[in-house]
Amino acid sequence: MIKFDVIVVGAGPAGSSAARFCAKGNLKTLLLEKEKMPREKRCAGGVSKAALDELDFALPEELVERRCWGMSLSLGKLRNEATNDSPVAVMVTRNKFDSFLAEKAREAGAEVRDGEEYLSATAEKDGVIVKTARETYACRIVIGADGIHSRVAKLVRAPFKQKEIRFCLIAEIPMQKERISELLHDRVVIWYGFIDMGYAWLFPKGDYISAGIGGTFEQARNLKEKFGEFLTRNNLPADVKMKGCLIPLSEFGYNVYSERAMITGDAAGFADAFSGEGIRFAIASGRMAAESALECRKKNDFSKNILKSYEERARKEFIGDLKCSARMTNLSFSHPRLILATAIGNKDVLKKYFGTMTGEISFREYSDWFKLRLPYFLLKRIFSRRKN
Repeated sequence: MIKFDVIVVGAGPAGSSAARFCAKGNLKTLLLEKEKMPREKRCAGGVSKAALDELDFALPEELVERRCWGMSLSLGKLRNEATNDSPVAVMVTRNKFDSFLAEKAREAGAEVRDGEEYLSATAEKDGVIVKTARETYACRIVIGADGIHSRVAKLVRAPFKQKEIRFCLIAEIPMQKERISELLHDRVVIWYGFIDMGYAWLFPKGDYISAGIGGTFEQARNLKEKFGEFLTRNNLPADVKMKGCLIPLSEFGYNVYSERAMITGDAAGFADAFSGEGIRFAIASGRMAAESALECRKKNDFSKNILKSYEERARKEFIGDLKCSARMTNLSFSHPRLILATAIGNKDVLKKYFGTMTGEISFREYSDWFKLRLPYFLLKRIFSRRKN
């Protein structure tokens, strides 16, 4: 039986981050990926400046398809746009991005085995027995980074509730680079109003536009029709190939660790309810899981009494922000004409939000700033209407 200190399941941003930091700390690390790399990953492919800052290396220019400096937002007939002084995000294609991160884990010393499907794990007194479609391994800790349908998560939590899942449709629309620049001006385009508790988007890439729409799982039945309406409204072809994907938004009613196991990224439901961003928290949670694994090695204690430090780190760094974002999302979509329209119509609000994308401020700080000024923004909006 082949033995490792840590086995990480899933070679997305969370898994590759966890494996890389574990290997850098001299833990014998195996990174498993069921698909052959590079593999398809259904994702809009926006990586915020804050997410880039979670990496301790620069992203190669050949992976950056476009830099985005701002946003254009719409709700009904209301439209507004704002530009930041520096890029708020870069656009990537996930199969290339994920392959690069897995290679960085390999360079750090992790063994990467793609095309090998994880089947099960059994936590025992002295370690974990991990079975794949090819081998049986032994390790001290297993880290689950295997997405929303995580098998590793069975060691840790119950399945996500339906209300914790968002359903999305995405499509890639080929287009000349210059034409994309003319249409989107290196901005992320967001349209509210097509779907409840969600939005439709256009992300500018190198030679295509990444388009999509996402909302609550209950609305999945009508999503294709809504997506077609959105594309037509933006003078884009509606007869494109659409693909579905899911985003988990945890309500944090469970732990993200158990005896000799931790879950990260989508497996833990670490995604922002307001923006849908998950890459930032995937990379961060992978790093934190590795830090806890190293702490276990240092103390020679791999029990959940030590692994709880992982959840404590996550709560301190970003879980509070994710909870705040969920509350703000519920409030905003409960009163879209009152709150969303007020925010979209005010450039100061949009520019302040850029701070959450660059990591200059937390979402909680942004939320407190907005709530404090909301009465003033509402009055300003009302008097502006009367003048017009």
